[in-house]
Amino acid sequence: MVRNLFAAAAIFAAPAAMSQPPSPLGVSGWWRATLTHGGESRDIWLHFHDRNGKLIAGFGNPTIGIEDTPISAVAIKPDSVELSNLGWSLHRENDGSLTGIVPDSLIPVYKMHARFRPSRKPPLAALSRPLRRAPAPVWRQDVGAPIHGGLALDPARKRIIVATDSGRVSALNASDGKAAWSIETATTIRAAPLIDGPSLFVSTDTTLLKLEAATGRRIWSADLGEGKGQRLPITDPNSRYDEYASSAVVSGDSVYVGSRDGCVRRLSVASGTLLKRFCASDMVTATPVVDGKRVYFASFDNHVYSADIDSGRIIWRHDTQGAIPRDLAIVAGRIVAGSRSFDLTALDKSTGRPAWKHYYWYSWVDSVPTTVGRTMYIGSSDSLRVFAFDNSNGHKLWETAVPGWTWAKPAVGRRTVYAAVTGTATPYMGPRAGGFAAIDRSSGKLRWLLASDKPDNAPEYGFASAPVIANGMVYATDLTGHVMAFRDE
Repeated sequence: MVRNLFAAAAIFAAPAAMSQPPSPLGVSGWWRATLTHGGESRDIWLHFHDRNGKLIAGFGNPTIGIEDTPISAVAIKPDSVELSNLGWSLHRENDGSLTGIVPDSLIPVYKMHARFRPSRKPPLAALSRPLRRAPAPVWRQDVGAPIHGGLALDPARKRIIVATDSGRVSALNASDGKAAWSIETATTIRAAPLIDGPSLFVSTDTTLLKLEAATGRRIWSADLGEGKGQRLPITDPNSRYDEYASSAVVSGDSVYVGSRDGCVRRLSVASGTLLKRFCASDMVTATPVVDGKRVYFASFDNHVYSADIDSGRIIWRHDTQGAIPRDLAIVAGRIVAGSRSFDLTALDKSTGRPAWKHYYWYSWVDSVPTTVGRTMYIGSSDSLRVFAFDNSNGHKLWETAVPGWTWAKPAVGRRTVYAAVTGTATPYMGPRAGGFAAIDRSSGKLRWLLASDKPDNAPEYGFASAPVIANGMVYATDLTGHVMAFRDE
């Protein structure tokens, strides 16, 4: 998502269906520019037209499913065209083209030069056509509240652990979905639970809980501090789109977890006693990575950090120039981070220097990678895509269009990649539909798509949490509070 564009679009109602006759200064109609970055090119469109006597600009971008979203009032000057709501000035060249630097509200960080020329209307966004109808779930269980944080597999007891937005934690039998136990924490849970042998760690917005995996009995709880701001719905103009929270990571006799107060805590597994804190300057909602004597963590302050686990000393920090809301991962011996600079970056563990970088056109990288062999699978945000990359160099192997945001970490089975797809029923710059997608691992073809019912005025609907695979089954959860089991294809 691009919040500033969302806000600008919200100022206007839907644009008029037909363009008005050309203005005396000849800007009415569609204009196209080709942008180039990182060896790739993409087209964007502007649509200047009259509505109720006022000239406005619409934005067309098939890459992210935008056909004609109104983004600004327009003022015509002898030498320029001014898009006042975006602070965007386009110079009128002698050859009739309009030129200027694309503003940060459309493309952050990188200064891309655009030259617009008169054009036809942009083509409709291409949608992937499923190869077949989605299968019915083997079983389905209602846990009473939306689920963002994801699932955990308890292999010893053959159970699925699920934590909800309302604070309920439940253990379901993997075979039929029946509840083995359930407890209430009375606070929001937006992180995936973690099973570590006989123990279950659950991270809430304020507390890390250690539970007995077999029964749900509380063993200890540790305070995670006071968060840097309240989580707001995505329809709020001040929302930071901080949908998720850090999960716990166990290494040796310590457990690590990020917090909304901006720190990663190292705690004793046995007692929950605080052993060390590693702090950024903004909230940490990304799950950290522990490797040897180092902990790697990321923050909304735009940085990835490497710290010594014993002394707490920061060894290096890397500025991605955009917030990093989602989990870090070790991929091919490197630290991989997705940023709201539109970059997916692999960093050298020792130095923090980028080994490779892949640019997501017009989209935050608000997903988490899953790696199998030499291939990394990851979703996106407004790209409306699931991608496969060669994890050694970041080369794109395939991409598959889906109808909504794919924030959650994909699950990878024998032949299929499974992706949660989130939609919205509130006004947005383009349609976003929720569902659950199954994609062929080798080709990227969409095998099937289970479409979610679209509730009225829901800020989010569909699937938003990471699925898990075990014993020939894939388990997924949706925002109506249902856990489902499908056969892994």
